[in-house]
Amino acid sequence: MVFLMLVRFLGTGSAINADGLGSCIMLDRRILIDAPGGIAGQLHRDSLNLADIDWILITHLHGDHIFGLPFLLLEYNLQRRTQDLHLLGPPGLEPLVYDLTRMAFPDLDTKRVLSASRPNFHELTEGQTVDLERMHA
Repeated sequence: MVFLMLVRFLGTGSAINADGLGSCIMLDRRILIDAPGGIAGQLHRDSLNLADIDWILITHLHGDHIFGLPFLLLEYNLQRRTQDLHLLGPPGLEPLVYDLTRMAFPDLDTKRVLSASRPNFHELTEGQTVDLERMHA
């Protein structure tokens, strides 16, 4: 059995690397691993369709892995996303995303912006496994 997966490195920088996007990987155009600041713009520059992304996996809650989420979610709001977006990450992910979005866009109704982007938060504990295909069904 052969299993092929398209892996695209969108950013390989670090938290203090000013030369490019921080750590971010896309798998099969459907799974985004981490969302550093500038990710929405990088996806547009690479002509990647944001609507193709079904899952965003956040490896940990450091700013260089999550600060791009409010901007990405606002993009989904503006595009009137029609399918659910699954956000997976450590405990505390959902309230942090709400707080970051509120800070990034203080004049907008955070709850409305986020609900329009259709997020489903899945906070995972260490060692927990998830079947993404089954979750998406």
